[in-house]
Amino acid sequence: MDEFIKDLCHKHDLHDIDLIVIKNNKIVNEMMYSNPNIEIKSMKRDDLYRIASISKIFVGIAIMQLAEIGKLSLDDNIENYIGFSLRNKNHPNDIITIKHLLTHTSSLMDTEHRLVPYPEHSEDLFTKNGKYYSEKMFSTYKPGETFIYYNAGFHLLAMIIEHVSQLRFDQYIKRYILDPLSMKGSFNVSDIYTSNHIRPLFRKLNDKWTPQCDYGIHKSNYDDYELGTNGSLFSPQGGMRSNAMELSKLMFDLMSNTSVLLSNESLDYMYQIHYFDNHKHLEDKHLFYRHSGIVFNIINDKSINKPLKKMDYTLIGHCGLAYGFHGMFFFDIKNQNGFIFNVTGEGKDMKEYMGSYSQYFSFQEELLTYIDQHIWSKNI
Repeated sequence: MDEFIKDLCHKHDLHDIDLIVIKNNKIVNEMMYSNPNIEIKSMKRDDLYRIASISKIFVGIAIMQLAEIGKLSLDDNIENYIGFSLRNKNHPNDIITIKHLLTHTSSLMDTEHRLVPYPEHSEDLFTKNGKYYSEKMFSTYKPGETFIYYNAGFHLLAMIIEHVSQLRFDQYIKRYILDPLSMKGSFNVSDIYTSNHIRPLFRKLNDKWTPQCDYGIHKSNYDDYELGTNGSLFSPQGGMRSNAMELSKLMFDLMSNTSVLLSNESLDYMYQIHYFDNHKHLEDKHLFYRHSGIVFNIINDKSINKPLKKMDYTLIGHCGLAYGFHGMFFFDIKNQNGFIFNVTGEGKDMKEYMGSYSQYFSFQEELLTYIDQHIWSKNI
């Protein structure tokens, strides 16, 4: 597989590849490979980088943990926790629930303002007189009616986590998810600022690899932060810093029937399809994500969009895409297989990466096809 990964990196002009493949509940392939034409040192195993929307898995687990101990219900009105009124102005009598946010069915949409800078408050994004408010966030659909991928919904979920737990979002994730799994990483760059192992993300611009994220970062002080006031502070929609090996610890726990994070009942509930889209609403650009569990994307052979032409198993997980990062975190519980495929930089225009038979990228189709045919289907 080493030569395949090297060829994949060169063919598609990728910056770094960080890969873990699991078969029968064991890591059978582990590889990091850096493009020889980059201008910084090759990736090291303890490097951490921003994993984009794979981060949303941590938010979903946190909400389910709080539900398990009776601190909230997924059917609760989010207004009970966020400190202000928030409904779709086109459907003012319909509440938005926590579950709507977790399944991207809230009927709300991202606008040009996705982050609220500290020390300002998230209320300025979601309320009518707010500095960053836009009525573009309201779709014509009712809550629960259709899937619209909504990053800002995870800012609201972070606010709910803080309100209920009385812990800052990054500290909750560390105490109740990262530490129990002995995982390195954080949503708070200041936690790992001194480690010198934060790897930037890259795009090639004018034939030069150019850092897009985590380059020239500085330590921040949040001692005066008031809980529940700025859900975007640690970018819960995409700001976790991790790597494939650290994420494999989470994957093993999620595939087991003895999870240290959640009960089997909670995990089973997360893995159910809670929203199925039959391709009616084509205005949503996130066509790759159409079978929605609780925070998870669920892919099987009946899926409208899948990174394999044919599959006889179900994959559960999440993708990540931002600042040149392309990530896939997917596992097959029945066969105890999985893979984590992270790319830390893109050297071509995104249009050149489009897949040949799916909404996934060409190098993702090629990688998963290789794993399916040469690893999971073989007796190794």
